[in-house]
Amino acid sequence: MLLGNLNIDVTQQTITSATGISKSDFNKNGIYINHMVRALQILTLDAMLWYKAHATIEDIRVLLDTYGYPVGVEWQGLFSDDEEIDDDTGHYSIVTCVDDERKALIIVDPYKDFATQDRIIGIQTFLKRWWDDNELKDRVSGKKRMIRDEQLLFIITHASASFPSLLGMMPGSSYNS
Repeated sequence: MLLGNLNIDVTQQTITSATGISKSDFNKNGIYINHMVRALQILTLDAMLWYKAHATIEDIRVLLDTYGYPVGVEWQGLFSDDEEIDDDTGHYSIVTCVDDERKALIIVDPYKDFATQDRIIGIQTFLKRWWDDNELKDRVSGKKRMIRDEQLLFIITHASASFPSLLGMMPGSSYNS
Protein backbone atom coordinates (compact mmCIF):
# COMPACT_ATOMS: atom_id res chain seq x y z
CA MET A 1 0.00 0.00 0.00
CA LEU A 2 2.84 2.42 0.78
CA LEU A 3 4.48 1.73 -2.59
CA GLY A 4 1.11 1.54 -4.32
CA ASN A 5 0.52 5.14 -3.23
CA LEU A 6 3.46 5.99 -5.53
CA ASN A 7 2.10 3.81 -8.36
CA ILE A 8 4.95 1.34 -7.80
CA ASP A 9 3.70 -2.21 -8.31
CA VAL A 10 5.74 -4.77 -6.39
CA THR A 11 4.59 -7.77 -4.37
CA GLN A 12 5.13 -8.25 -0.66
CA GLN A 13 6.97 -11.49 -1.48
CA THR A 14 9.42 -9.61 -3.72
CA ILE A 15 10.09 -7.08 -0.97
CA THR A 16 10.48 -9.79 1.67
CA SER A 17 12.94 -11.69 -0.53
CA ALA A 18 14.95 -8.53 -1.19
CA THR A 19 15.46 -7.95 2.55
CA GLY A 20 17.82 -10.92 2.62
CA ILE A 21 16.27 -12.19 5.85
CA SER A 22 16.11 -15.96 6.31
CA LYS A 23 12.66 -17.48 6.63
CA SER A 24 13.37 -18.55 10.23
CA ASP A 25 14.50 -15.01 11.20
CA PHE A 26 11.48 -13.54 9.42
CA ASN A 27 9.11 -15.89 11.26
CA LYS A 28 10.81 -15.17 14.60
CA ASN A 29 11.36 -11.40 14.39
CA GLY A 30 9.62 -10.08 11.30
CA ILE A 31 11.38 -7.20 9.58
CA TYR A 32 12.62 -3.84 10.75
CA ILE A 33 12.95 -0.41 9.15
CA ASN A 34 16.52 -1.11 8.05
CA HIS A 35 15.37 -4.27 6.25
CA MET A 36 12.71 -2.32 4.36
CA VAL A 37 15.30 0.27 3.36
CA ARG A 38 17.62 -2.50 2.12
CA ALA A 39 14.81 -3.98 0.02
CA LEU A 40 14.07 -0.61 -1.62
CA GLN A 41 17.77 -0.21 -2.45
CA ILE A 42 18.23 -3.75 -3.80
CA LEU A 43 15.12 -3.46 -5.96
CA THR A 44 16.35 -0.04 -7.19
CA LEU A 45 12.89 1.45 -6.83
CA ASP A 46 12.26 5.17 -7.15
CA ALA A 47 11.36 5.21 -3.48
CA MET A 48 12.74 6.32 -0.16
CA LEU A 49 11.64 5.40 3.34
CA TRP A 50 11.48 8.19 5.91
CA TYR A 51 10.81 7.66 9.60
CA LYS A 52 10.19 9.64 12.75
CA ALA A 53 10.49 8.50 16.35
CA HIS A 54 8.50 10.20 19.13
CA ALA A 55 5.90 11.20 16.58
CA THR A 56 2.41 12.45 17.43
CA ILE A 57 -1.10 11.89 16.17
CA GLU A 58 -0.80 15.37 14.64
CA ASP A 59 2.24 14.16 12.64
CA ILE A 60 0.10 11.33 11.28
CA ARG A 61 -2.70 13.77 10.44
CA VAL A 62 -0.35 16.12 8.55
CA LEU A 63 1.17 13.29 6.50
CA LEU A 64 -2.29 11.98 5.62
CA ASP A 65 -4.22 15.20 5.09
CA THR A 66 -1.61 17.69 3.88
CA TYR A 67 0.72 15.41 1.93
CA GLY A 68 -1.58 12.49 1.03
CA TYR A 69 0.67 9.69 2.30
CA PRO A 70 -0.57 6.62 4.15
CA VAL A 71 1.48 6.28 7.34
CA GLY A 72 3.16 3.11 8.57
CA VAL A 73 3.32 2.69 12.33
CA GLU A 74 5.15 0.26 14.57
CA TRP A 75 3.02 -0.65 17.56
CA GLN A 76 1.89 -3.39 19.90
CA GLY A 77 -0.87 -4.81 17.75
CA LEU A 78 -4.22 -5.87 19.13
CA PHE A 79 -5.03 -9.42 18.10
CA SER A 80 -8.04 -10.00 20.35
CA ASP A 81 -10.71 -7.98 22.11
CA ASP A 82 -8.51 -7.94 25.22
CA GLU A 83 -6.55 -4.68 25.26
CA GLU A 84 -3.96 -5.95 27.72
CA ILE A 85 -0.36 -5.94 26.52
CA ASP A 86 0.86 -9.50 26.17
CA ASP A 87 4.16 -10.97 24.99
CA ASP A 88 5.92 -9.40 22.03
CA THR A 89 3.18 -8.23 19.72
CA GLY A 90 5.29 -5.74 17.80
CA HIS A 91 3.55 -5.13 14.54
CA TYR A 92 3.40 -2.80 11.54
CA SER A 93 0.13 -1.37 10.28
CA ILE A 94 -0.86 1.51 8.03
CA VAL A 95 -2.93 4.43 9.24
CA THR A 96 -5.24 5.79 6.55
CA CYS A 97 -7.35 8.25 8.56
CA VAL A 98 -7.46 10.14 11.84
CA ASP A 99 -11.18 10.20 12.63
CA ASP A 100 -11.74 13.08 15.05
CA GLU A 101 -15.44 12.37 15.40
CA ARG A 102 -14.80 8.83 16.65
CA LYS A 103 -11.50 9.78 18.34
CA ALA A 104 -10.00 6.86 16.47
CA LEU A 105 -7.53 5.82 13.80
CA ILE A 106 -8.56 3.88 10.74
CA ILE A 107 -5.86 1.26 10.24
CA VAL A 108 -5.10 -1.21 7.48
CA ASP A 109 -3.73 -4.23 9.32
CA PRO A 110 -1.99 -7.08 7.49
CA TYR A 111 -2.69 -9.53 10.33
CA LYS A 112 -4.65 -12.45 8.87
CA ASP A 113 -7.77 -11.92 10.98
CA PHE A 114 -8.08 -8.28 9.91
CA ALA A 115 -6.56 -8.18 6.42
CA THR A 116 -9.93 -7.94 4.66
CA GLN A 117 -11.30 -4.98 6.62
CA ASP A 118 -10.20 -1.66 8.02
CA ARG A 119 -9.73 -1.56 11.77
CA ILE A 120 -10.90 1.25 14.01
CA ILE A 121 -8.62 1.75 17.02
CA GLY A 122 -9.33 4.38 19.65
CA ILE A 123 -6.59 7.02 19.75
CA GLN A 124 -6.04 6.58 23.50
CA THR A 125 -5.73 2.79 23.09
CA PHE A 126 -3.31 3.26 20.22
CA LEU A 127 -1.16 5.77 22.13
CA LYS A 128 -0.69 3.27 24.98
CA ARG A 129 0.52 0.67 22.46
CA TRP A 130 2.60 2.85 20.11
CA TRP A 131 6.01 1.35 20.91
CA ASP A 132 8.05 -1.76 20.25
CA ASP A 133 11.24 -3.41 21.47
CA ASN A 134 13.49 -4.75 18.72
CA GLU A 135 16.59 -6.89 18.85
CA LEU A 136 18.98 -5.51 16.25
CA LYS A 137 22.48 -6.47 15.24
CA ASP A 138 25.06 -3.72 15.78
CA ARG A 139 26.52 -2.70 12.40
CA VAL A 140 30.08 -2.51 13.77
CA SER A 141 30.39 -5.26 16.39
CA GLY A 142 27.79 -7.65 15.00
CA LYS A 143 26.43 -8.12 18.53
CA LYS A 144 22.70 -8.10 19.12
CA ARG A 145 21.21 -5.35 21.24
CA MET A 146 17.74 -4.27 22.22
CA ILE A 147 16.35 -0.93 21.16
CA ARG A 148 12.98 0.59 21.93
CA ASP A 149 11.10 2.39 19.19
CA GLU A 150 8.65 4.86 20.71
CA GLN A 151 5.91 6.39 18.57
CA LEU A 152 7.66 5.34 15.37
CA LEU A 153 6.00 6.22 12.09
CA PHE A 154 7.25 5.95 8.53
CA ILE A 155 6.26 6.78 4.98
CA ILE A 156 7.63 5.91 1.57
CA THR A 157 8.05 8.74 -0.94
CA HIS A 158 9.63 9.08 -4.34
CA ALA A 159 13.40 9.27 -3.95
CA SER A 160 13.43 12.96 -4.92
CA ALA A 161 11.01 14.08 -2.18
CA SER A 162 12.48 16.38 0.44
CA PHE A 163 9.43 17.57 2.41
CA PRO A 164 9.76 14.84 5.11
CA SER A 165 12.94 16.44 6.44
CA LEU A 166 10.95 19.64 7.02
CA LEU A 167 8.67 17.59 9.29
CA GLY A 168 11.56 16.25 11.38
CA MET A 169 11.66 12.91 9.60
CA MET A 170 14.90 11.06 8.96
CA PRO A 171 15.95 8.97 5.93
CA GLY A 172 15.45 5.29 6.65
CA SER A 173 19.13 4.67 5.98
CA SER A 174 19.91 6.41 9.29
CA TYR A 175 17.68 4.08 11.34
CA ASN A 176 19.64 2.51 14.20
CA SER A 177 22.89 4.20 13.14
